[in-house]
Amino acid sequence: MPLIRRFFLIFIILIFLLGLAHEIVNPYLSWDRGALLQFQWWRLLTGHLVHNNFQHMIMNVSVFAFAAYLYGRCFSLLTWLLFFVALCLSNSLALFLLNSNLENYVGLSGVMYGILVLGLVKSFPASKMMNGLILIFITGKVIWEQLPGFDALYMHEQIGTAVIVDAHLYGFLCGGVLLAVYFLLLVLSDKKKADSNDVLPELTLSGDKESEN
Repeated sequence: MPLIRRFFLIFIILIFLLGLAHEIVNPYLSWDRGALLQFQWWRLLTGHLVHNNFQHMIMNVSVFAFAAYLYGRCFSLLTWLLFFVALCLSNSLALFLLNSNLENYVGLSGVMYGILVLGLVKSFPASKMMNGLILIFITGKVIWEQLPGFDALYMHEQIGTAVIVDAHLYGFLCGGVLLAVYFLLLVLSDKKKADSNDVLPELTLSGDKESEN
């Protein structure tokens, strides 16, 4: 099994175990405004790894497993790790700064929207029809959740709490920003290589002329 697949498997097992022990670990790991104000900053990351109950965890792990299977090889393991940390931190900070009434948050779903955007767009040329339909569905869902009158309690019976739809929006937007930065860095890297290749022939020609003299 490739290293990146093994990592995703270990990550899924970790989320699963944290979900089983949610009553024990959530008080120490959840995104909690009061705790963050007391400098418990690890919660900016760990709040996205824990869930409100077992059903909540199963739903998010299922989507993550689907995304890992389809898009796991779109980026290197290191790039995925950087993306994941960036999505966790940006989502957590957005919730802290823009949702002042929110006191507690748990769940991987906000980060998952960012992961899906990254994977969908990067692998789009390989499967335009499927990725296009999934991207349209996700975009439509994010917009629908922001419409007036949307019932954030529509999954209360399953997950035991309201859906924090703004986390989905922040994850979606942050995923788009990270993708733009990634492609920008690729363009700059390619330009730098091209410039280097242009300089090398000139140096070689100059050296040849000096040798002839």
